[in-house]
Amino acid sequence: MKGAAISLAILMVNILVFDGVDAASVRGSAVISVKNGPFAGDYKLDPSYASCMHSKVRANYSMGFKDFNAHGSNVPAEGGMQVFDEDRARNKSGNLTVTFGDPDKIHTTYEISRGTAKLIVKGSAVTMSLEGATDSSIHIIMTVECGELLEVP
Repeated sequence: MKGAAISLAILMVNILVFDGVDAASVRGSAVISVKNGPFAGDYKLDPSYASCMHSKVRANYSMGFKDFNAHGSNVPAEGGMQVFDEDRARNKSGNLTVTFGDPDKIHTTYEISRGTAKLIVKGSAVTMSLEGATDSSIHIIMTVECGELLEVP
């Protein structure tokens, strides 16, 4: 269940893009920074393939992306993050998933469970970031600036 919100965010991007709806609720920047390992580098995501969501009932924000034009094994093809406990004043945590390469072919997926998260909410704009390491010690930071949010239960 840990990746349910991330999976939902990726699914929503699929539906909105295929239905011709402007799903670009990511404004400004969405960046994945892999600090070590075979995919080390900074990757700027195309905001038109990303969507941000908020669930007040589940007390979390999430972002999902799916790049339909991602070709090659060293390109982030899909993934997302989820930040928990938006109302807590103290440190926040969250999950992150990033798949490099075509998800239907040979690919590499990195997952971080309960990484350190930051969340800044200013009106309808939200900035969230998550930092952590995978079980194989790959250090990743994802930062995204969201404009409009899709409200989900």
